[in-house]
Amino acid sequence: MSHFLFKPHVEGPSDAITSPDVIIDRLFLAEGAALSPMPTSLLTSDNSQQAVTGVQATPFYALTSLGGGIIISPGVKLDDDRVIVARKAWRLNNLSAHTERLTLNGTELANLSSPEILISHANGKNDMMPRGLMIICAGISAPATGSFVVQLADPVLGRTLNHRLVLEDANTDRWASRPIPRYSTGPTQREVDHYI
Repeated sequence: MSHFLFKPHVEGPSDAITSPDVIIDRLFLAEGAALSPMPTSLLTSDNSQQAVTGVQATPFYALTSLGGGIIISPGVKLDDDRVIVARKAWRLNNLSAHTERLTLNGTELANLSSPEILISHANGKNDMMPRGLMIICAGISAPATGSFVVQLADPVLGRTLNHRLVLEDANTDRWASRPIPRYSTGPTQREVDHYI
């Protein structure tokens, strides 16, 4: 079974941080009223990625089910379907009275799809979804060069979660001249000179 081990840092309302280990074995992309499954092998939290020039990046917010509720995190989906989720999160039950006021890169979540709607699509209720699920709800795509920043903001509590994705051009070799190996390893019948 394919899965992703998510290790978020969950910020509480009084700045207390917990770091649960969460197994994600189902990933869904919210598209209108439907949830489309995606392979969990596309998930990562590595904020440095190689990409070809002209890649499009789409900010998203992710809802992840835990044993004791749901967390919300920002992230980026690249147009090759890689899903890079931030290791920063908030507990949804701390935001339940004002989730429609949250913004993703300046766009209110109410203009995308509210967390409550996504939870109901996943057969969840209130602050609960089946375990092991992550649902991503995408915002507006933009070209990404060098770096791309996603901000999930809570104007009511006056706090933000920022996720910065660093993109390296896959066509560029960072080495001016790539060194030639001094020797290779493997079975041999003769003595090998070691230069190191």
